[in-house]
Amino acid sequence: MRFYYKMNKKGISEVIVSIIMIALVMGLIAIVWAFSTTFVKERLEVSGSCFGNYGEIQINKQYTCYDSSNDEVQVSVSVWNAEIDGVLVSVSGVSGSKSFEIKSGSSYSYVKKLGGVYGESLNPPEKNSGVTYIVDAGALSITDADIVKIAPIIEGNQCDVSDTADNIGDCSLLA
Repeated sequence: MRFYYKMNKKGISEVIVSIIMIALVMGLIAIVWAFSTTFVKERLEVSGSCFGNYGEIQINKQYTCYDSSNDEVQVSVSVWNAEIDGVLVSVSGVSGSKSFEIKSGSSYSYVKKLGGVYGESLNPPEKNSGVTYIVDAGALSITDADIVKIAPIIEGNQCDVSDTADNIGDCSLLA
């Protein structure tokens, strides 16, 4: 006695399954490619504006100091061969830290230009120049400021820290 099984001919052939798998993989590759291309392009635009400007924006350490009698930090920023939109300044000590952006027209109740008034309009240094700012560390509750960092803002993008002044000295030694 022989048993004959009727084969189910309604299944999907191996060729069609292979074609579907290849199409799915190609679709996933296209999605990943589109996302990564956009992401990389955005990152390159941001880093491109900062590229080549390392060392062009510096803290003038000769005129950067802490005035303990007035609880003020004097920060001197020099810009060499670069065009900047602004500069991010960070003042810190063990008691705390504060960062602020100096862009054209910005003003803060705790920052002034040397010889200026707190709250007045500030501007970043222009190409091949420098500006000295006074930061009221007492108003920021930073009673032991000893580190200043700056990061340029170029074409609207904040770059990495370009210079740091550690263990800033007492301003009375400048006189």
